[in-house]
Amino acid sequence: MSKESDKGERWGGDFLGPHAWSSIYSSRRQGGLKKWVLWLLSERSLRGSEIIEAMAKQSMGWWKPSPGTIYPLLHQLEGEGFVIRKPDSKYEITDPGLEEIGLKFKTGYSREDSDLSLDNILANLEGYVDYLEDEKDKLSEEHRKRLREVEDRLKRL
Repeated sequence: MSKESDKGERWGGDFLGPHAWSSIYSSRRQGGLKKWVLWLLSERSLRGSEIIEAMAKQSMGWWKPSPGTIYPLLHQLEGEGFVIRKPDSKYEITDPGLEEIGLKFKTGYSREDSDLSLDNILANLEGYVDYLEDEKDKLSEEHRKRLREVEDRLKRL
């Protein structure tokens, strides 16, 4: 289990990593900021100021949202039913908020409508294989053994 998992922080604790940060930043206009806030709230209830600090910390200081960005977004999320504001001024994600970020299945939810569709899973698997091919010089004997075990399992499908 990684240090990040030990902390129970889905986003990787103090550091998202350059690829994740780039993806989040570039997707801000497509709702990336909304999803980021919801992901943070899926870990624990937070005040708006704590969300601002968490984003600054996770982006390694590259970006710190202003209160003029976060608080209107929190009000919007509250209006959409994705979060509630508790008496202690902390925001908490709701079931619809969890559904919005794919952490809870909707009633009547279809696997074909989700990221868990077989086509999507196979596309992801192909992407991982491409990555492993690029990084094959870094594979240890233990990695190669595990890959052979996965290969055997796939052959049995």
